[in-house]
Amino acid sequence: MKRTGQSLALVAGIAVIGFTGRWLMQSSTLPVASVHIRGTFVHVDREELRQVLEPFVNAGFLGLDMNGIRRSVEELAWVRQASVRRIWPAALAVSIEEQRAAAVWAEGGLINERGERFIPEKHAMADGELPVLAGPEGTERKVMTRLREMQDMLVALGASITHLEMDARRAWRLQLNSGLALLLGRREITDRLLRFVRTYDVAIAPRLETIENVDLRYTNGFAVQWKKAA
Repeated sequence: MKRTGQSLALVAGIAVIGFTGRWLMQSSTLPVASVHIRGTFVHVDREELRQVLEPFVNAGFLGLDMNGIRRSVEELAWVRQASVRRIWPAALAVSIEEQRAAAVWAEGGLINERGERFIPEKHAMADGELPVLAGPEGTERKVMTRLREMQDMLVALGASITHLEMDARRAWRLQLNSGLALLLGRREITDRLLRFVRTYDVAIAPRLETIENVDLRYTNGFAVQWKKAA
């Protein structure tokens, strides 16, 4: 009888613990009283964010699916990264890093400063100030890196790139805000662009309005294509 009594007591203890766990997990026991959102938002829609969080919050404080919340928030087009944590006893904290568009990808979507492609709603993509980039699938980061390098080289001319393309043969072509196009080919890209910068004031600037493009795919010089007479 003594052993039986001990066994019953043990079983009863497990039952109490199990029941308490289920009770604590109920949303009505420890409800989420507040949600703290941190981040600087320009494009993230707060109402859309609220709709994403609401089903998770309804599960209660201990029932929060933290990984599920993070994944769902990061599925929003203008959210690059999110982190979530509980704040005892009844709050949820969500920190968001918003995407920062640095360029438009010609095949659709935008490119952030890290060269990552993301696709927001069409109505949010109209921004004529962003350069347009193009390249084979999967080359977004490479093209973005090249854009930065070239922009730095062109600063001295007061010029900026409006279009930059790497074609299927890995040949580069760009267009400046003046409308002038540069053909750079596949090799010695930096050296060729530097040659253009060094000769711009003397050879290009005085004739800029009459030049269609500059072909820099030569060893020691370049060729100019003139605009057709109107």
